[in-house]
Amino acid sequence: SFWIIAVGAGSEIHIPLITELIGPGDGDTADMNVEKEGRLVAGPITRMDHVDFTLDETGVMPITAITELSSGELEILDFAPDLSNLTTLQNQSLVARSGGTILLPGFSNLNMADVVLEANGQGSLLILPDLEHINGGQTVLETTTLRALQGGRVDLPKLTTLSGDFLLSSTADDSVLSLKALEQLTNIENAKARISSSNGGTIEFGSPTLIRGDIRTSLTGMITGDTLTTGDESIIQGPGAIQTDFVSQAIIRLNNGAETLIVEGNVELDTSSRLEITIGLGTDRTGNGLLQVTGSASLGGTLEIIQSGLYSPQVDDSFEIVTYGSKTGNFSATEGLDLKNNLVGQLEITDQSITLNVVAP
Repeated sequence: SFWIIAVGAGSEIHIPLITELIGPGDGDTADMNVEKEGRLVAGPITRMDHVDFTLDETGVMPITAITELSSGELEILDFAPDLSNLTTLQNQSLVARSGGTILLPGFSNLNMADVVLEANGQGSLLILPDLEHINGGQTVLETTTLRALQGGRVDLPKLTTLSGDFLLSSTADDSVLSLKALEQLTNIENAKARISSSNGGTIEFGSPTLIRGDIRTSLTGMITGDTLTTGDESIIQGPGAIQTDFVSQAIIRLNNGAETLIVEGNVELDTSSRLEITIGLGTDRTGNGLLQVTGSASLGGTLEIIQSGLYSPQVDDSFEIVTYGSKTGNFSATEGLDLKNNLVGQLEITDQSITLNVVAP
């Protein structure tokens, strides 16, 4: 294990005969920082393995000579380095921060277990324009993370397949994780992908044929696409917005406060789908989860009504639980209509909405 630190004006490290830096391995890495006008004079270095390396615009080192990176982390701050000679990339984290750019063309298939692909900060960009497939972690201890933070953008315009255990996230205004070519997101046994957009972050899909993963949006989180299909192992939770036509084989669970999950498009609830709506939320217990569909809703599957633990139903209580522009079909099963206080829920279904009214049996 080693540290190579050249940070600050006048700081210089001379290792002129060194052409490779190899860290300790076995899950551990060495560290190298060249920042704030620091200078590293090396062989030049062509290969780094198990090394976490940070470089900013003022740091001086022959980064263009690097041909191989593996099992470490490359962090670029506030500039766009020339990485055109890089030909080998294996299980390597890539982080563009504070306005930095990492552009890596020419890679179509990468092994990326237990790594992070991240753009963090306004103007930060991570783009792999030719990447088509990522082989991610095959256990829950090897999660592969793709994330955009604080205004950063991760752009993988040709990526069609993600295989393994993945965490996809976009957090804060102007943050974008763009996966517009993605066709298939598969899961490993006993684990699902986690997909999260929050606090103004956006995740862009195109028309995935199948997403097997849990999707969570916050009030200002956004999932966009042309058509999104979710598998029957998945759970979708709001509030937030899904700006796409949406086919659900999954559980849609609306119990996170008296808020709304908005689908800006059409929704098809498959026969295997489940819509769980909690009533009696909020401080006055008059709120509920709401699914709002701006387009048409094709209803199917199971509707389940869940009572908040502190809710005490009263006759004439009323909860609007689903709205839509138009609808076809109906739920094939409805559960949870036997309420506390020996009362029942009665569904009022119109051309624009579904309302649960509390009545005496």
